[in-house]
Amino acid sequence: MIECVLMRYNYGNSICISTQVGCSMGCKFCASTIGGKVRDLTPGEMIGQIITVQNDIKERISNVVLMGTGEPLDNFDNTIKFLELLREPEGLHIGMRHITISTCGLVPEIKS
Repeated sequence: MIECVLMRYNYGNSICISTQVGCSMGCKFCASTIGGKVRDLTPGEMIGQIITVQNDIKERISNVVLMGTGEPLDNFDNTIKFLELLREPEGLHIGMRHITISTCGLVPEIKS
């Protein structure tokens, strides 16, 4: 199962998306790790969460947070491709200043 959360604010709509099904990081405070990591999401599945919510609410998503299920930097290549696609003018055209990546701290990937 893939989950995402819509957050409505006076400055626009934000969405918190998942980058994996499950998680293998083992953070004690997080329920995402209970069943372990099942698989990584593709860039298309990440974009699909945004498109699905936009279609449901008939409004544009203006901000994206990668903080749903999974560790974005544990799915590094797909996360980077997703970010590239997300900003495309022909696509969703969401600028990098409107995107937040939450991580538990995979240092080599942070340095990338």
